[in-house]
Amino acid sequence: MPTTLNILIVEDHPGLVANMYDYFEASGHRMDAAANGVLALNLLSQHVYDVVVVDWLMPRLDGIGLVNKMRIGLGLETPVIMVTAKGTLEDKIEGFRAGVDDYLVKPFELAELELRCRALSHRKPRRPRALLVDDLRYDLDTFECTRGDRPVALFPVTRTLLTILMQESPRVVSRERLIQTVWNDTPPRVDLLRRHIHELRRQLVQGNEPPLLHSVSGVGYVLRKTEGA
Repeated sequence: MPTTLNILIVEDHPGLVANMYDYFEASGHRMDAAANGVLALNLLSQHVYDVVVVDWLMPRLDGIGLVNKMRIGLGLETPVIMVTAKGTLEDKIEGFRAGVDDYLVKPFELAELELRCRALSHRKPRRPRALLVDDLRYDLDTFECTRGDRPVALFPVTRTLLTILMQESPRVVSRERLIQTVWNDTPPRVDLLRRHIHELRRQLVQGNEPPLLHSVSGVGYVLRKTEGA
């Protein structure tokens, strides 16, 4: 029996999205869709997908920007197919350098897209991937976070912040980089970063647990074991 895939479509053309939904759902696949890269990042921080189908030219955050943030910001290795009208060799080189796994030029047949999705999903076995800082563990595949034996509750923004802080630990991450990672080119007018950092710090420490998330005055934040703890 054919494998059922969890597919995320990132495309701002509603007619094409509707056609993809009709075709892939009829084949038994499960679908989510986002009209731009910002919305896609929110979905990627909450769900696990077998393949992501990404258009290049989109508002707010385009396909290349999305793939960069997937690979660097979230540490995701989920296979990505770039589906775009940009079909020159230079375009394809730029896409593959950004971390795209496959490239399909519009117009295309949906049957071919499905075959490529299946091929990518079976290219290599999925291995559990986790980030570790002291007794804090965050699974990048299941989004489960624990400190010792205690589960840590995370929301989409705190999950994104924790990912980059754990990836960079024990290096300090600037406020500017954290804001850009979460809100891209539309930072909030109020200091929402401080509020989310406060919530993340509250979730990471309970009882007599030593703090892991530290502020560096005038620079940003760092995740590391408390000295002497």
